[in-house]
Amino acid sequence: MKRLRPVLGYTAAGLTILAAVLTPFLLIELFTRGVAATGVEVDPAWVGGKPSHVITRGAYRVTVHHPVWPRAPLQRLEPFVQLVFQPVSALPPRVSDEIDLTGDHAPDVRVAFDVPQDPNAGLRVDVTPLTSLVLPLRQAGKDSFSALIARVDDTIVVRVPLQQQPPPAAGRLLARVHNSGFAQAHDSYNGISTASDGKIYYVLSTDSVDVAARMFSYDPAGDRIEMLGDLTEACGEKGLKAVPQGKSHVAFHEAGGKLYFATHIGYYSIIDGMEKMGVPPAGYKAYQGGHLLAYDLKARSFEDLGIVPHREGVLSMTMDTRRLRIYGITWPTGQVFRFDVAGKEMKNLGTFARQGESGKGENYRTLCRSLTVNPEDGSVYFTTGDGNILRYVLEKDSVEVVEGEDLRKDYFGLYDSTSPGHMGYNWRQTFWYAPSQRIYGVHGNSGYLFSFDPRQPRVEVLARLTSAPSQRSGMFDQFSYGYLGFGLGPDGHTIHYLTGGPIYEEGRRVAGKKATAMGEAKGRENLHLVTYHIPTAKYADHGPIFFENGDRPTYVNSIAVGRDGTVYALSRITEGGRTRTDLISVKPR
Repeated sequence: MKRLRPVLGYTAAGLTILAAVLTPFLLIELFTRGVAATGVEVDPAWVGGKPSHVITRGAYRVTVHHPVWPRAPLQRLEPFVQLVFQPVSALPPRVSDEIDLTGDHAPDVRVAFDVPQDPNAGLRVDVTPLTSLVLPLRQAGKDSFSALIARVDDTIVVRVPLQQQPPPAAGRLLARVHNSGFAQAHDSYNGISTASDGKIYYVLSTDSVDVAARMFSYDPAGDRIEMLGDLTEACGEKGLKAVPQGKSHVAFHEAGGKLYFATHIGYYSIIDGMEKMGVPPAGYKAYQGGHLLAYDLKARSFEDLGIVPHREGVLSMTMDTRRLRIYGITWPTGQVFRFDVAGKEMKNLGTFARQGESGKGENYRTLCRSLTVNPEDGSVYFTTGDGNILRYVLEKDSVEVVEGEDLRKDYFGLYDSTSPGHMGYNWRQTFWYAPSQRIYGVHGNSGYLFSFDPRQPRVEVLARLTSAPSQRSGMFDQFSYGYLGFGLGPDGHTIHYLTGGPIYEEGRRVAGKKATAMGEAKGRENLHLVTYHIPTAKYADHGPIFFENGDRPTYVNSIAVGRDGTVYALSRITEGGRTRTDLISVKPR
């Protein structure tokens, strides 16, 4: 029956096309309602797609829908964008409007038609392309399902035909969804990397008390996904009936043919608007603590290296792959630890952010999400919400504050480090750049790119790495902590950054919540791919990213770049009325 329903939906869609050409436009809507009443799910494409944005023209408005593209063999339609002009009573005798179809504030098409007083009079429309996205129409009526004008009650509907595929001039990137078959997958942070075998390895998290996170691989050469393991099982906790290993909050680090990573809790209790360790329901045991894991690429097996201090989750992790040492920060109290792989020795180096995210008032500090190793001397760097830069010194096997430099920069903004809901002066994401022997990073809330030279020591603010629309708006983006999708591409010199971009409706930026007490999207926004070539300081915003159905990727805080330059990430996806997190890919222009 599950297979039969979509077939019936496509059959109904084919009949709807016939209705569109042979009957008045009003009957299309009635016909579609009749099909839906049978219980068959009707693709939104057949009623013009989902609304995208609204343009106000004085007394009337134009609702611009998302583009409709054919998505299945039986969908015999040409691509189009639906425009709805309303109310008819407020339209001038002749409408001639330049319309922005893509939401980038630049017109893509000019639509012109007369508005007769007689509601039964025939309508004709002229469509003049202003970009290569659009196909022209001359005095079109109800020529086809994808090219028509019709009056429906107090609205006039125009369907603007499009090119068969959205061209680069459209200013958008198209994201492909890779279905991993894990319907329970929830928001995932970091948890994705490209390995030496060319495959993309990733973890899909859950927020369930019964279902653990799962690790997958995607082979671009064979276009194949494989489920590699359940993280609770990999940690030897299967059957324990404890709060599961619901997340991996860290990237993979490869050494000696193995991928090293760590687990984290995904089941939370929300207390005072903040995420806290999940209180286990009756009959369940408490979270057992985050584990350090190694996945052998050749043997295709997991090795459990042990549990981190205080049995907390692992929020941040890096690895000195030369010396085979793992460094991390736990959540929620911020225990900094190091683990020697060869000697299997774990050491708790202490806390450096008061009581971390378990504290209140003066004892609260947002914890650092990124540690970076200087592979030359084995030093490890991380930050605090107060803006201090800290360094683990290999010879001393201890942590100290870097004197003479910090991240308390005016450009980054002003923060109360005792309040939750932001990263404060912490850096958001960082990496070591060997050619200049520096750390490159992005400040979370402001989106400024900077470099840190540990030899000086000196922080140099380089550029605002946010999307071009964000730069023009002068505002912070919507994700309260900033974005983790920041890293080098395969050339070793080009930063790839997945970041936010404002949405405008009726000419105004869509605002989100003014404040939050945790890491979350405060409102709707676009997702942009930005690149920055370090040697030449060349910045490029490749544009907003959309799925084929016009939806936007959301809650993207991860990135991996394949050998061919394809960008991979983990995003929320809504299909068939259900939302999950899954792998997506984007090919930059």
